Amino acid sequence: MLMFLDPETARLASGLLRNALKDKSPEGPSDAEVDAKVRDTMNSAAVVVSSILGPDQGANFSEDLPRVKAAKLMKATLQVVQQRSWPTPFLLAWSDMQGGTPGMYMVQNYYRSSEHPDVRNWVSMTERQRGEVIRRMHVEIFQSGVKLAEGTLPLSEFIAKAGDIGGSEQQLIREAFGTNMADQYQKAIAAHDQNVKAGYRSNDILEAAIVFRAAAMYIVLVSM
Repeated sequence: MLMFLDPETARLASGLLRNALKDKSPEGPSDAEVDAKVRDTMNSAAVVVSSILGPDQGANFSEDLPRVKAAKLMKATLQVVQQRSWPTPFLLAWSDMQGGTPGMYMVQNYYRSSEHPDVRNWVSMTERQRGEVIRRMHVEIFQSGVKLAEGTLPLSEFIAKAGDIGGSEQQLIREAFGTNMADQYQKAIAAHDQNVKAGYRSNDILEAAIVFRAAAMYIVLVSM
């Protein structure tokens, strides 16, 4: 249950996670199936954004540029993780699961050092202190996602914080924004972004898809 959200928004947020997960069938979904799932995702995202950020932010969601859609959904995810009060299942799981060892390694991988204070002090921390470490780490990840969506952070820096979201560029775009947007991406690449409308250049579409997919996956988890 997504306790931070009202029941209807929670249902729609859960749909975002289901739609963000890769199709595991060998042949993959058809274009029609992908586009139907994307329409459902966008409708759910608009409601979630409206519920968390305010009705004005979700009112014209379907008409927003890809970067704007991604930034809004990531801002909603950021707001959830910042506002949830201890304890939450998400924070408890990482601070206490298997004695907290998986959480410690996640923090170590994030900071890329076993000497970071949060890693060195992990064993002596209380569950609540560990939970705040996990929260702080995810706040940094989601803040970097917003910056990437807004075009103020290099993609490499976001990946360094969040990890590789997985999938080919074409697959990510297709599953995040649909087959038409995936085609637009290929055309922008072929044209070397010459005479391509602002907001629809290849890096605009790719970076927005990466952030949108990450936000759709994370917002359910941090709302638990």
